[in-house]
Amino acid sequence: MAQRPKYYAAIRPETLRIKAMTPRIRSSFRKMKELYSDATFPDVYFLIGRMNSAGATGPNGLLIGADMFGKGLVFPNNELDEWLRTVVDSVSNIPVVVAHELIHYQQKTEGKTLLAAAIQEGSADFVGELISGDAINKEVRSYGLQHEKELWTQFAQEMRGTDKSHWMYEGKVTNGRPADLGYFIGYRIAEAYYKRASDKKKAIAEILNGDVDKLLHDSGYAERFKNP
Repeated sequence: MAQRPKYYAAIRPETLRIKAMTPRIRSSFRKMKELYSDATFPDVYFLIGRMNSAGATGPNGLLIGADMFGKGLVFPNNELDEWLRTVVDSVSNIPVVVAHELIHYQQKTEGKTLLAAAIQEGSADFVGELISGDAINKEVRSYGLQHEKELWTQFAQEMRGTDKSHWMYEGKVTNGRPADLGYFIGYRIAEAYYKRASDKKKAIAEILNGDVDKLLHDSGYAERFKNP
């Protein structure tokens, strides 16, 4: 707070708006129960932290870093470094972030490969959008849709490895390419799987807890990019 006094002063009135978002957040929780009967609902904590995470899950529940939602406010630009200027979001998106983290709370499987990480994050985006009615990572998705075949070709070459540095948790634009495009790939795989499924509720359970290789195969996503 000593390093960014004007930023923290600027976000205070914004963070006080969070309480009014309770009905929207609860609506997402109810929708989650409709789609996934085994869903569990932890406490949600809104915290002022040290600007290192907008959201996480922990033993106590969902932890939302309210200090990471100062986008659009007026404060000295030099108080934030390049990474923070990229990742800081608008406080109006907090209900969507809560929905994303709620999906993580339901997920039971976690692999070490790039593919597993992408599906874990991308499916949280996808199911989170189903329950909240709004999208997260909109800029990443816009770029991804315009370059999808190229991105999949690159991703497919790396997805069995454990190096996520080119696809996940980057937090800054590189050569005009937005960060964290692994989220986009994972979203599209989950979306393709869901659209193919006749039993949508069963599909949600499988997206949350299924084997990532089977999800990719059964989604048919990779088949889209094979040359005829």
